[in-house]
Amino acid sequence: MEDKKYTYPQGEDSSVAAEHPSSYGGTSSFTDVMNYLHSLPLSFTTKRSVCRQLQSEVVVENLHYMRQRLKDFANLEKGWDGSGIGIPLAPAVIKLVEKLLDACKPEDLMEWRLFPNVNGTILLEQDDAAISIASKQFSYYAERGETYIDGDALRTTVSALVATIRKINHFMSE
Repeated sequence: MEDKKYTYPQGEDSSVAAEHPSSYGGTSSFTDVMNYLHSLPLSFTTKRSVCRQLQSEVVVENLHYMRQRLKDFANLEKGWDGSGIGIPLAPAVIKLVEKLLDACKPEDLMEWRLFPNVNGTILLEQDDAAISIASKQFSYYAERGETYIDGDALRTTVSALVATIRKINHFMSE
């Protein structure tokens, strides 16, 4: 089935724009999207709905990207980092992070990115926060201004990681 492309000329029914915001037109910069939304005769509630839908689409895309990166990490060989010291990630760590991605709500991971660590662990990070994940233990830190939270040598479970992600997200948004 072919995807239907939606375009929204001025005066289009606002419910259509709210249902299909990512297909609003031909450009994709934030400024273009915002200028387009402002040009439509939409209520504040409808504009908020469009923004939430766009956010949802970005979050789902980020989750897809994280899953693909994780598959790529599984293929890393000894010395992958270029200096010869990068340790391949253990299959147990890959599987654990796969389960973590399945357990999180997509919006939990909106600001997060995945990286391999040279020591064979996975780093889940955002601008001022990081979680280092090994098969048996994890550690984390997050800083906001002059305050921070952290934890070290915590027992790695999917539920503990999900709780930590949510804790950091809440801390960063305060």
